Amino acid sequence: MKSFYSRVAALFLVLCLSACSIWKEKGESIEGTWFIQQPVDAADSNGRPLVSRYEISFRSDHTFQSAILIANEVTDNVLGYRFAGDGIFETKDAQLIRRNLRQLWHDDNQGLYSPLTELTSSRPDSQPSIVTFKIANDTMTWTYPPCGPNENCIGTQSFRRKH
Repeated sequence: MKSFYSRVAALFLVLCLSACSIWKEKGESIEGTWFIQQPVDAADSNGRPLVSRYEISFRSDHTFQSAILIANEVTDNVLGYRFAGDGIFETKDAQLIRRNLRQLWHDDNQGLYSPLTELTSSRPDSQPSIVTFKIANDTMTWTYPPCGPNENCIGTQSFRRKH
């Protein structure tokens, strides 16, 4: 009887390890850099269109870096930043829990963007940000909790994996 339970435990361990490796093989790990990009109603000095890109990089040590940057749509050269920050994260079931430790913001009175060194520090939110997340085919979708009446809320955001 003892060897039966040992075999069942060993089989369970093998199945768990296989499931984890399949998840990683499919590229469904949260680790890596993810982004959302949208056009900006502006152009660089050569008349090429600009984009605003929100990037967030999750590391294996459960830290992350995020930035909102302005880039040339054609060359992808980063011209400047609107936000930069870093923090810690954890995942529980299908929830992503992020806590900002440092936030740097652009002063909108100074134009569309600033060099990273000229962003202004602000106090991080005291509460963590919690979203439900799902990863499929190099797309990560965040679903935000519902908000109260008369609040401007984001329902979902979809990020693409940066290769």
